[in-house]
Amino acid sequence: MREPPMPIVKYEPVPDDPDLGKAMAELSPRQRAFVFAYVADGKGSATAAARASGYGETDGAQRVQAHRLIHNPKILAAIKELADGRLRSYTYRAANALIEIADDVTHKDRFRAADTLLNRAGLLVATVSTVEHIHKTEKRSDILDRINEIAKRNGVDPTALLHAATAPQLTGPAEVVMSSEGLEDLL
Repeated sequence: MREPPMPIVKYEPVPDDPDLGKAMAELSPRQRAFVFAYVADGKGSATAAARASGYGETDGAQRVQAHRLIHNPKILAAIKELADGRLRSYTYRAANALIEIADDVTHKDRFRAADTLLNRAGLLVATVSTVEHIHKTEKRSDILDRINEIAKRNGVDPTALLHAATAPQLTGPAEVVMSSEGLEDLL
């Protein structure tokens, strides 16, 4: 059975208020309503926010207006300002949740919560990583032996291979013959 659609919450134009942030204060009252609707919606639907804040009569007009609004740098700055404020207002809840997890001796993430609390309190745990890079060079004779072995396995004259590797750059057209035969042995 299908659920009935949620009623559309209407956002009235937001008048000037000294408590509004700098970016919100630069917007018109209807643009502020759009920003509140957009952030409160939480789904990122600019069209729904335009509809809720009273833009446009038809769905097409609302989509066009939503596109214009969501690409306006002043609107984007106000959205960021409002969203940042909402996040900051929830920090105490996040801290309380961490404390509850750290206090629960049966919680699987107790150690991680305690570690996070310590780090946030400035008691950082130092982590030292050491990376060792070993560069191995082979002797020339070992390399030549491997070239000889691969050449013989593939029916190629090793002296021709070695001569081609040390020969000066060729001039003029060259014929390239490509074959994948025997490549599995090389890998």
